[in-house]
Amino acid sequence: MRKAFGYLSGIHARGGWIGLTVSGRVGPDGQASLGTGIGLIIVERFSDLPRKLGDAILSGGHHAYVWPEYKIMTIPFSWESSGACVRELIEQSGREVLQLLDEHKIAALYVPESCYGGAGAACVESSLAGLWDDRVLYLVSPDRRDHVIPENCPIACPYNDREQVLKRLNP
Repeated sequence: MRKAFGYLSGIHARGGWIGLTVSGRVGPDGQASLGTGIGLIIVERFSDLPRKLGDAILSGGHHAYVWPEYKIMTIPFSWESSGACVRELIEQSGREVLQLLDEHKIAALYVPESCYGGAGAACVESSLAGLWDDRVLYLVSPDRRDHVIPENCPIACPYNDREQVLKRLNP
């Protein structure tokens, strides 16, 4: 996994693939929750994605899915009930992403830091650093070149050792 600086909209507009983290939450209407922030932007551009993802989760389970028509890969990082990331799910997602990159011949997947939930990004990134290869790019806004990790990583993740996270982010 590499760190890249850039803007999501520009990368996607140029045909780049985007990794969107999801919770696996499916509402009574059958639509998957894509969260706030980037998820809301995705829903505005691709209004049928929540329904398609909801169908996929209900029929196939909580897994990574590829949406070639949108150049988006949805990646589960938390369980529906808790919203907290857990090591087993993150590692499952990490393996599935690599498999889907191979199957669909995707050369690069940009996963925006804000998809991980802000400061929680460091926790998730640290757990995937040894698993994902260089085809996965951890996308940080050019406005955040200082990219620091707050003292307290706010999500329940087994990788909350701030010093280890800092070493992996800034070798």
